[in-house]
Amino acid sequence: MRETSWLQDELERAKRLGLTVQIEGRACKYTNAAELSYVLEESSYMLDYVSDDEGRITGICFDRVNENDFIKRAYSG
Repeated sequence: MRETSWLQDELERAKRLGLTVQIEGRACKYTNAAELSYVLEESSYMLDYVSDDEGRITGICFDRVNENDFIKRAYSG
């Protein structure tokens, strides 16, 4: 049985559906979801869905997340 990460599954689904994939706001063309997921797993990324005016998902976008920023916000009064 082949084991894949949720990230690989999401990238494969995006490719199959013809969705755009962006990393840090730049279009990303890829052929191998496993290679791309390896790069994205090296840092903390947040996955956002991009939609059109009618609410249909047209793409996915990965933005790097600075975990320290979240910690500061969570504990600031």
